[in-house]
Order: sequence, then structure tokens, then C-alpha cells
Amino acid sequence: MATNDDYQLFLKKMFKELIDKLDLEEHQRDFLMLRWLDQVIWLEKKAIENQWWHFWFRRINIVLSALVPALVGITFFEGNARGELILKSITVILSVIVAVITGLGQFFRYGDKWNLYRKTAEGLKGEFWAFYTRSGIYGTYKTHTDGFMLFANHSERIIDEDVRVYTTEIAPDKKDKKNEF
Repeated sequence: MATNDDYQLFLKKMFKELIDKLDLEEHQRDFLMLRWLDQVIWLEKKAIENQWWHFWFRRINIVLSALVPALVGITFFEGNARGELILKSITVILSVIVAVITGLGQFFRYGDKWNLYRKTAEGLKGEFWAFYTRSGIYGTYKTHTDGFMLFANHSERIIDEDVRVYTTEIAPDKKDKKNEF
């Protein structure tokens, strides 16, 4: 299976080749390479990273959460004070770990970030494919140069929406809270 870096290199190479085929002016190609493609690669990387962390936290949480009640139900140490103490200690420690992992997963919001970055990356790629094939809203343009302003505006709206959702829904806990007591 390809690594995250391999996939990013593949995307960069593939989209660069496609961009080079378009009938565009130099500044338009610059936008596609330096703004649009840069965002797509960054979003892909962040989506994959956040998906990995999200599933890591979830898997560990599921396994440890299942172990805690199993440990509580163990009775073969009854009458053995040392065995009971060790079992209780392990159960308490695992319970604390479950609470910490649950809290960290919620605090960092890896699942929410993964979904946002994936949605934005796919939105940008979908916009590119419509532009590239001159289909959908780009179907009336005779050349890519003619439809470029619409593509650039739509791409910027997608990026702006990503930033808006991130700053208002995902990261509001990170606001300056100096005046809150």
C-alpha cells in the first residue's frame, strides 16, 4: 500500500500534468499550482493524518473500554488480598486511560477535522474536474481561459468555507479566554 507521501506525490504529478494540458495564461497556471494544488495536497495530507489519529484513539478506546467491565467481573482472586488489589489497580488504571483517551480524542477533534479536510479536498477536486472537462457550470465556456475566473472564485469559496467551519465549529475552544473567569 502506498504511503501518505507517495499519494501526495502522485496527486501533485497527476494534477501538474493535467494543468499543463490546459489552455491557460501563465498567471492562471500559477494560481492552479501555487494556490489550488497546494491546498489540495495540504488538505489530503491533513485528512489522512486526522483519519489515522481518529481511528487510533477510537480503536484503543474500544479495546480498553471492553476490558474494564471484564476485569471488574473477574472473581478468581476472591480471598487473595494481593490478587484483588492488583486487579483493582489495573482496573482503575485502565479506566483512567479510557477517560484520558476519550478526552483527548474529543479535545483534538480528529474525526471532525478528518471529515472537514476530506470534504474540502473532494470539493476542490470536483471543481477542478468540472473545469478540466468543461462540464456542468463550465460547459458554456469555449476555453479554460474563459472559465478560469469562475473556477478561481468557486475554489476560493470552497477554501473560505473550510476556514469558516474550522474557526467557528472545530477550533472555537482555542479562542483567547483571558477575560473569562
